[in-house]
This record gives sequence, structure tokens and C-alpha cells, in this order.
Amino acid sequence: MIKISDECVHIEGMMLDVILDLARAIAAVHKSAEATYDKEFSDEAVVLAGRIAEFAWGEHSDDEIDETLSLHVKELERIADECIERKKVNDK
Repeated sequence: MIKISDECVHIEGMMLDVILDLARAIAAVHKSAEATYDKEFSDEAVVLAGRIAEFAWGEHSDDEIDETLSLHVKELERIADECIERKKVNDK
């Protein structure tokens, strides 16, 4: 439920708890990836993971699954390659 007054907005309910738990889990993964890699990698990897999760909930043919997973793997490789390049530049 959302309650709005002149002073504030108050959101409550079970779905809010689920969303907050999910947000905390995503934030923890982001923080861990950022510590291991860098912020850009972490940002892009979390977004990619969200797209993969969204795709996983749908119904798709085997061809769609193969094509989409292939695209996601290429995207992750690009993200990792860019991270490696940034590390090389920063290490100089």
C-alpha cells in the first residue's frame, strides 16, 4: 500500500519486502563484483543478469533460447574484455 501525505510517502506491504530483499541481494552482488573487478563491469554485469532473468521467465523456443544465450555470452565477453583493458590502463 502507498500512503501519500504533504510530508512524506509511506510504502508498506509484503511485495515491498520481497522487492527490498531482492534489491539488497542485487546490491550485495554488485558490491562484490565491484570489489573484484570494477564499477563499470559491476554495473553492466548486473544489468545483463537482469535481462537474462527476465528472459528466463518467458516461454521461448529452443532456437530463441540458443540465440539469446549466445548474444548474452557475447555481451558478457565484451564487458569482461573492457574491464581487462581498463585494468591494463589503470595499472600503467
